[in-house]
Amino acid sequence: MINIAIVDDDKHDSDTLKNYINDYFKAQGAVGGSAEFLTHAFSRGDEFLKAFPSGFDIVFLDIDMPGLNGLQTAKELREINTGVSIVFVTNMAQYAINGYEVNAVDFIVKPVNYYDFVLKFKKILGFSSKFSSKQITLKLSETESAVVYSSDVLYVEVIQHYLVYHTKDGKEYKSRGTIGGAESMLSSFGFARAAKSFLVNLMYVKRIKGQEIYVGNDVIYMGRTKRDAFMEKFGRYAGGLN
Repeated sequence: MINIAIVDDDKHDSDTLKNYINDYFKAQGAVGGSAEFLTHAFSRGDEFLKAFPSGFDIVFLDIDMPGLNGLQTAKELREINTGVSIVFVTNMAQYAINGYEVNAVDFIVKPVNYYDFVLKFKKILGFSSKFSSKQITLKLSETESAVVYSSDVLYVEVIQHYLVYHTKDGKEYKSRGTIGGAESMLSSFGFARAAKSFLVNLMYVKRIKGQEIYVGNDVIYMGRTKRDAFMEKFGRYAGGLN
């Protein structure tokens, strides 16, 4: 079950977003209210916080609301739930940059159209480990192992016969393995081979410029022989296709 909250004092905007969510899941073969997802609407931040915020996986927050605004609501939410995916929905894009303070996944500018919503929602769902993530057990040494989720991995890199998993919290996990093996394991979870030694999580790609791929705060150089396949997969991912 994926629990989604929409917190917006504008009923028209709230209803529009709820309909877009329903339409998206119907296109994926799900039905709203089934075991796949539930959507809950709130008109105020304090009303939402009095509910059960720790039980939500994704929260769409309007920034400009009476009482607690979206940023204030997000800060209080983070004290209760550190794993929830926060998305700001606003007509004040200049304020959405403050989302880094609460580790917001993304922001959507009003008025929202369905095509733009789908592009964003595909990425947002990737951050919800309940929806699309693989638990990976990495053997770091003879006596030490670590468990990471694919949704937390920015990219995998080959360094001197080791695989290094770079995660969104800045940690690096070095384990034995092959990049081909990692690709087979993670390709169905939004990863694509960018070069002979790099496997990239597409939901963290910020920009592609020439041969440069901006992933998180890092830049990876795309291999010439991998470019066509990588760009095709990235295009399908960005377009909301499988």
